[in-house]
Amino acid sequence: MRFVKYAIDTMKLRMQSISRGTTQDNLSLDKLLTFDFLTPPLPTQRKIAAVLSAYDDLIENNTRRIAILEETAQALYREWFVHFRFPGHQDIALVDSPLGPIPEGWKVQKLYDISEVTTGYPFKSRRFTEEPVGMPVIRIRDIPNNSTKTYTDEEADERYKVVNGDILVGMDGDFHMTKWAGGEAYLNQRVARFRPRAGLPSYYLFLAPRGPIQHFNSTITGTTVAHLGKKHLVTVDIVAPNSEIVKKIRDLFQPLLDMESNLHLRNANLRRTRDLLLPRLISGEIDVADLDIDSGGLNDD
Repeated sequence: MRFVKYAIDTMKLRMQSISRGTTQDNLSLDKLLTFDFLTPPLPTQRKIAAVLSAYDDLIENNTRRIAILEETAQALYREWFVHFRFPGHQDIALVDSPLGPIPEGWKVQKLYDISEVTTGYPFKSRRFTEEPVGMPVIRIRDIPNNSTKTYTDEEADERYKVVNGDILVGMDGDFHMTKWAGGEAYLNQRVARFRPRAGLPSYYLFLAPRGPIQHFNSTITGTTVAHLGKKHLVTVDIVAPNSEIVKKIRDLFQPLLDMESNLHLRNANLRRTRDLLLPRLISGEIDVADLDIDSGGLNDD
């Protein structure tokens, strides 16, 4: 039953709030056994599950739409910049380059030539908090989720601020990449930010270095965890198209990036609202027993 799932989610939130030790979460069986939750009548359970499921369904739908937009951008990138089947390609010859044949008039440039690469500030982890005080901080673990719940009261130079659309790469462990959509935040150490130069669209700068970074991900090894560094990034070569193609691809990529960012923002708002409602509904603080809520297909969950 979905109600049980949501009740367990509430327990997880409570566990997190009391299980933080000095360096890491410290959760014991004794703590687990202290948790209990109300079990209202079955019709009320179904209504609670229906309310929370509505949020989860919207989030899932938006996530699928984001995936479709990403697949569209990747297909477009492969067609234009891997197979070189862009509009008018029949009239342009291929010439030799360090990366193999590329269209005449295009260039092979270093990642540092086509983008501004910034690595994060060494914030003091002991001043991190999940209370919304100060400025959000993007840590490596936040990249896959495209959001952060970490804040700091430290201040850093303006160059360490991240805005939506910035390309971020985690430099330890798995070198995850993302097009940031979690709002203005500080860049923490061991996270790199790419910003395009010369009018290149952000989406292009996200897709073009993925191959080399995935190669590093599979080949760099360390004693305990892999580390990506400047010595690796300075070797990355990127095919840079001519100005005519840059304009065309910007006109195609920017709407995709805008739609993705909007969907990420909607999901963040939906998750925030759901997480606020979750403990209040499960605890009975918000009583839905007398509300006309259609639990529909949840009756048999």
